[in-house]
Formats: sequence, C-alpha cells, structure tokens
Amino acid sequence: MLKRCRRCKAEKDEDAFSPKERVSRWGRCRDCRHEEYSSADRGHQATVTVACAVCGQRLERRRSLLKGNKTGFFCSWRCRNEVRRRPDQECEECGETYRSKWGGQSRFCSYACHAASMRDRVPVECAGCGAMLKLKRGVVEGSRRHFCSRGCRGKHIHKTGEYVGARSPVWRGGVTCERTAWTGGYEGRKWRLRAKRRADYRCALCGKRGDCRSRVLHVHHILAWAEHPRRRGDPRNARVLCGRCDDGRGHMWLHSAGGKSVRREWEQELLAILRAA
Repeated sequence: MLKRCRRCKAEKDEDAFSPKERVSRWGRCRDCRHEEYSSADRGHQATVTVACAVCGQRLERRRSLLKGNKTGFFCSWRCRNEVRRRPDQECEECGETYRSKWGGQSRFCSYACHAASMRDRVPVECAGCGAMLKLKRGVVEGSRRHFCSRGCRGKHIHKTGEYVGARSPVWRGGVTCERTAWTGGYEGRKWRLRAKRRADYRCALCGKRGDCRSRVLHVHHILAWAEHPRRRGDPRNARVLCGRCDDGRGHMWLHSAGGKSVRREWEQELLAILRAA
C-alpha cells in the first residue's frame, strides 16, 4: 500500500515509513526524517567564536550554549574564580583578614573562632529586676532588652505596656475576630475542659490518653461554629483528637472530600441526640 510523505510529497511503500509515522496521516518517510535530524544535529554542533570574560582570549563554543548564558564564557577555572572572588573580610573574633571560601557571607575565619564566639559571654543587666546576667554575644546582639526569667519579662511588659495594644507587632487596628475571642476566652477554655472530661481524656481515633493540662489533645467542633451558635459551648458538640491524629488525618481529613461523609454522619448522630434530649 502506498503512502504519501509529508515532506518530499512522494508516494512510497509503507515499508519506507516507521511504525509511528505509518499510522499518522501526515507521516514522513525514513529518508526525510534522517535528513531533518542530521541538519538539526549539525546546527546544534555548530561552533562560534567568543571571548573570555576576564582575559579576552578567543574561544570556540557551541552555538547552543549562547542561549541563556548570563555570566559569559571563561577559558579556565582561574578566570572563572576571578569573577566569583569575594572581597577580603575581617574576622569578628580574632580580627584577622581572610577571604571567604563559600558563596555566602561569613563572619569568622575558621570553626575555632566561631566556637570561641559561642563560648564567649557578655555581662548584661536584666531590664526587669536589674540583676547581672552573662549571655552569649549573639543573643545580646539580637535583642534590645534581656530578662533573667519569664516573670521579670511579664512584670516589665505589664509595667511599661510594651508589646501591648498598638505597640504589639501583631496589632491589627483593634479588631479581634469573634471566633478568636471566644476560643481564647473563658467560654472556650471551659468548653474544651468539659469536652476532654466527657471523652475521658482519650483521642477519638487512636485512643491515646492525656490529662487536663496536656497539650496533646485537641478539641474541635462537630457542628460548624458559625452555623450553630447555640451549640458552641456544648461539650457534646466536640471531637477530641490527639496531636498526631489531628495533624496527620484528623482535622484536615475531616474537612476534605474524603472525610465529608464521616463528618456528616457525626453531625446527624449529634443532631438526633440533641433532638431526643
């Protein structure tokens, strides 16, 4: 059976076409394909004359390497390192001048100087009670105020009002989300505690046990918080999950397409219990 080649327009026998081109309506014969690939390979291997970006020496490079080249061409690694060389720096520990071997900015000339800077401690004064402390140099440089304990830090914030209100870095103009205020308030804490007691401090999926003060157990609403405002504080409207189940397949899984049917069953069971009560 004869077939017409798309490139040379000649009618040839099917044996002159590859199996893939034979099925195609506009296939090419083997000779035309070989000629196209040969011409493309010759263009790919063609060389051009370029100059080294450092010393200006003439080089022969393939034409395909010109596309996307932003740093230029180099005749040797020595010329390439001249472009990538970083300026001399001064070690913060010993004060000697050195040249960084890595691409990033360094502060010390060796691991020994880095370890010595970590062991070196600077005397500072506690901003709360005035006691003298010895802290690492990196800690002192990274913070404006230092405290000897959390108690001193809390007293200082309460006294000066720092990090409170508009002086807080997370200030949003005095607008607090209703759900955030409820969850962090008295009603939310009371609901979580009652839900944990009702579940006997056990995870609903794996059965892991915690206690009243443990952060291992997470409490979530079964009925949507926004759709059922009257059931927000009901301990029956809660599902207790441990941290592993909550992060792995609990919370996100319940709100996904796969867990939607399971969540709907829980909602129907809870609504039936509430109606019966």
